Amino acid sequence: IPRFDGTEGQVKNSGITIDDSDVMAGAKVLPTGASTARSLSARFSDAINVKDFGATGDGVTNDTTAFSSAITAFSSVGGVLLLPPGTYLISTLSVAKAVLFAGIGSSEGGAIIKASATTSDVITCTAFGVGFENIKFTCASNRTTGAYVVLNNVSRARLDRLYFEKNYIGVDLSNATSCHITRS
Repeated sequence: IPRFDGTEGQVKNSGITIDDSDVMAGAKVLPTGASTARSLSARFSDAINVKDFGATGDGVTNDTTAFSSAITAFSSVGGVLLLPPGTYLISTLSVAKAVLFAGIGSSEGGAIIKASATTSDVITCTAFGVGFENIKFTCASNRTTGAYVVLNNVSRARLDRLYFEKNYIGVDLSNATSCHITRS
């Protein structure tokens, strides 16, 4: 199995070396079972992984800046933000693009967003079509005010397979319209 050893542009233990000139020349990849090869840049633009922007997911390091940077990297239309299994400590985050926060793993233990404080809103969304799926929200101790997610003048939001613990308010829908909520 090819492995990346941390050296830019190198794949080891595969008999293949890919350098930046190969990628720039339009090298294409064909995933197992797929019928159409696409460039690496096209494949990587389908979704953004928050860990590619410095998120640790260790539950101790504040990952707010990494989340903000990943969201900024999306075009104005937004996209899918992948959250691999881990505990992401977040203080306050503003989302003004149609970003789908997609947790990988179980909603009760795969991708976890942990509030760094017990008294403020954690994620405030102001974009049409924002969404959250397969994520657990928690805090070090019981929250006394604020919501994990605020949908402020948002329509067509999607909330699916969310799990909340130690919450004061899980999701504030007071200014939201036409939201799709399933298995939350």
